Amino acid sequence: MKLFLTSKAFGNSVIKNKILSQLKKDIGIMRILLIPTALSGAYPPDKYINELLISGFSKGNIIIFDEANSTDYCNLDIDVIYVCGGNTFTLVKLINECGFASEIVKYLSRDVVYIGRSAGTHLVTRNVEHVLPFDENQIGLDNFDALGLFDGIIFCHYDESREKYYYQAIKKEKYNVYKITNEEMIIYDNGKISIL
Repeated sequence: MKLFLTSKAFGNSVIKNKILSQLKKDIGIMRILLIPTALSGAYPPDKYINELLISGFSKGNIIIFDEANSTDYCNLDIDVIYVCGGNTFTLVKLINECGFASEIVKYLSRDVVYIGRSAGTHLVTRNVEHVLPFDENQIGLDNFDALGLFDGIIFCHYDESREKYYYQAIKKEKYNVYKITNEEMIIYDNGKISIL
């Protein structure tokens, strides 16, 4: 299982280059499932699609997920799942409710690479309650457990304004706690963690 966990993904040129250097296949032929669920009801995912096209992905190989028809996206022939940013709580709730959480796990067991961007990064961690100071719980999520594929929690967009929350989380000793700036990426590769 390989996870690329970022704050900005293809929206930051430094991170984009780090991601592209790690992908083992020509991105012009890679098929990517784009999950914009964290934007549900907010705005369309055009920005994310344009970033993928600029990065070298082919338009015909970008599949846009719709949580209202989640069964249409099972057992696809894809290389990458890219889960976008937006509202973390919306993402966690809707992905669980539509039943696609287990499908993500199945894809990752078949060597599909997972790329998370902010909310998409939080989705695969143990818990998202630490995000409450930064994201509005507009959907009324009451169970803050995430997918738990990454053993810990991550503070995305890390800077001085998030420092006190980061140290509070460490003091609680409930989870392994990580932080990434907009120009850092955590790679989780079958149990091995590195920060680029």
